[in-house]
Amino acid sequence: MEFIEGLGESKGTITFFIQSGFPESGHSHYLEAYFELLSLRLQRVYLGTIIKGGMEGLQARPTEAQKSMIKPLVDVVEILVKEGRIPAILLKELAKPEKLSVAGKMFMRSGAINFFWDQHLKKNNALGQKNDRPYQLPSI
Repeated sequence: MEFIEGLGESKGTITFFIQSGFPESGHSHYLEAYFELLSLRLQRVYLGTIIKGGMEGLQARPTEAQKSMIKPLVDVVEILVKEGRIPAILLKELAKPEKLSVAGKMFMRSGAINFFWDQHLKKNNALGQKNDRPYQLPSI
C-alpha cells in the first residue's frame, strides 16, 4: 500500500492486476473501484483491472495445469501490449467465478479445505498458531 500511495501524477495509461487465492473474485471488485479512482488521481488513462482468483491452488497443480491456468493471463497482457486496451469481455471471463457455486460453498463449509492449509501450517511449524488472532482488538 505504501508503494501504491507513493505513486505520483504522470502521463499515459495504467492498468492493474489483482490476483488472489480465493476461488471467487467478487471481493476483488472493491479494490478494482479503488484502482479506478487512483488512476484519476494519478491523471492516467485507466485501461481496466485484470482480476483472477483461485491462484493459491496454482502451486499444487501439475505443470501442464499451471500453464493452462496462466495462459489466459498471458493472452490478455499480449492484447494489452499490442492493442493498448483490454476487451471488457476478457476481463469478465478472467474474473469468473464471481461467486462460489452451491457445490463450492458446501465444499468450503465442509472443512475439507482445511487439509490444504493445515499442510502449509505443519510445514512451517505453525499449526499450533492456527487460531491466533493477532489483529483482534481486546474486549473492554
